[in-house]
Amino acid sequence: MRPNAERAGQPIHCPVCGHHNRCERAEGNDTCWCSLERVDPALTQWLQGRGIDDTCLCRVCATEGVRSPCTGTCTLDETTDTCRGCGRTSHEIARWPTASSIDRARILMRLRERTNS
Repeated sequence: MRPNAERAGQPIHCPVCGHHNRCERAEGNDTCWCSLERVDPALTQWLQGRGIDDTCLCRVCATEGVRSPCTGTCTLDETTDTCRGCGRTSHEIARWPTASSIDRARILMRLRERTNS
C-alpha cells in the first residue's frame, strides 16, 4: 500500500510514536503487514492532511490505537507542569483516557517536538 519508504528516502519510523514501523517494503519485500491490517481511516486521513502520507505507522498505532507514553514514573515538574517520566503536560495526561486516536497522535507528536528541541 505504501511506497518503499527506505528507497524513497522516507523515514522508517512511525510518524506518531517514533518507533520503528517495521515496513517490510522498506526491507525489499513486495508486500507489507499493513496491506493485511485495517488501519484507523480517521487517523490515516488526518496524517495525510498534514503531508504525512508516505510513511507507515507502526503496527501498534495502526491497529491497536495510539498507546500512552506513560513510563510509570508519574511525577510532575512544578516549573514546567510536565511529567518527568513521559514528558506530557498535566492537561495532556488528564485528556488521554477520553482522547480520540487523532488527539492522541497530536499529543505524541507535540511531545516528540518538545523533547527533540
